[in-house]
This record gives sequence, C-alpha cells and structure tokens, in this order.
Amino acid sequence: MGYQVKFSSKAEKSLKKMPQFARVKLETALKSFAEDIYGHHDVVRIKGGQKDITGYRIRAGGFRASFVIWHDVMIVFVIEVGKKENFDYR
Repeated sequence: MGYQVKFSSKAEKSLKKMPQFARVKLETALKSFAEDIYGHHDVVRIKGGQKDITGYRIRAGGFRASFVIWHDVMIVFVIEVGKKENFDYR
C-alpha cells in the first residue's frame, strides 16, 4: 500500500496557477513516488532547514516540489511547488 499525497494550501494555490502540462507532470511524479518511496525517483534530500524535519524535493521538467514524508501516517506532504528559476528550497 502506497503513501497518500497531500498539499498545503500554498502548494495547492501554486499548483492551480501552473500550466496544465506541468501540473500533470508534477502530480504524476509525486504519485509515482508515493506509490514506491524506496524506488528510483528524481528525489533529493534538502540540506539545512529544521533539524527535526527532513525535507525533500522532486523535479518534473522545469518545475519543483518540496515535501516531507510522514512515515507514521503514510503521507507525502507537499509544502511548496514552483518553477526551477525562483524556487526556494528552504
């Protein structure tokens, strides 16, 4: 059984503003990752940030999404999505 993908309100708002092709590509990448979080995906751990929270980012074309994984409730929580050029990884 895979993990569920949930979006913060900020991520949801940014996702709705994205072009449809990019939105579909990013949502597909996130769902694929959530189905098998230990498989091979373009996911990198974000360095820095808070000590008790490990953040990750996933790439899909020219767009990025930062997220955390809550293993105890099996949720991939997307914090922020955006273009590569102006994406804040913190």
